[in-house]
Amino acid sequence: MTLQVLIELTLRELHRPTDAITTDQWCDRLTRYANEAITDITASFRPWRRDVLDLVGGHVDLCCLPLTCQKVISLERDGKRLPFYYGSSTGELLVKNVPDGDVTITYRYVPPELVALDDQPLLPECLHPLIVTYMVARERIQLDSTAQSGSKLNLTVYETLKRRFRICMDEPDTNDIYNCY
Repeated sequence: MTLQVLIELTLRELHRPTDAITTDQWCDRLTRYANEAITDITASFRPWRRDVLDLVGGHVDLCCLPLTCQKVISLERDGKRLPFYYGSSTGELLVKNVPDGDVTITYRYVPPELVALDDQPLLPECLHPLIVTYMVARERIQLDSTAQSGSKLNLTVYETLKRRFRICMDEPDTNDIYNCY
């Protein structure tokens, strides 16, 4: 879903019109709520991905990754895990006694903020409805006491769905033990 779709779904849930003028009026506020939701979901689910980088002279430059790296989970070449450690900064990995070439890095990333209306959250598609639920709850908190009780319901649904998704979405190799000796 794009930011435009997230905003329109939120406005429908709030029983507001979804024409261009209304969407434009609500855009900044709802974009802020969407980015808050993405930050919260990222903290809960710790999304990860795999990318290929070059190993040159025992160094891997994490700045070449397409997304901001929060933590490196594993480093592999040809399906074999390689031992590594961080260099002088968190933007560099050091790997000893391994020839130069491509390596696959599995890492936790930080999704970029949504800015333009055609931006899509870099989270799994199944988590996008959670963003809408959060946005609706945050807006209802701002209203009168009747709407605030509705926001409590939305936040409860949001947290419940987060717990359900958490069970089936985890990092790779979470329950595996590797003996490097």
